[in-house]
Amino acid sequence: MGTLAQEMILESAEVDLEVVGAGKKRGRTILMPKVLIIQNFPTTLYNSVANTSDISRWTHLRGVELPELQSNSIEILIGQDVPQALVPLEVRAGMDGMKFAIKTRLGWTVNGPVGQQDTQEVACQDT
Repeated sequence: MGTLAQEMILESAEVDLEVVGAGKKRGRTILMPKVLIIQNFPTTLYNSVANTSDISRWTHLRGVELPELQSNSIEILIGQDVPQALVPLEVRAGMDGMKFAIKTRLGWTVNGPVGQQDTQEVACQDT
């Protein structure tokens, strides 16, 4: 498995999946052929899933419904090779540098740093 940040060797198997969105409003089933499965995702992915408290302070993300997860573990990553799962049905964007949300057939996804402020405060003095 390779990412932009690192290359690692993981034992995997290949399966075909049917995936349905989580939460109250389930989307349509999406077929995902030739999915690679691994025992555990790298720990660097933990704490990278947005939750309701992460988005609650951003007015442009009001009404975005995220399911309450039972654990903080990652169970599936959907890549660019499954475009039918990533087609935007609705987009909620704020100003440049802020988190944004995309509604897909599987539900909402939140993009941007999780657990961090979107902007930094900078103090300037006129000299």
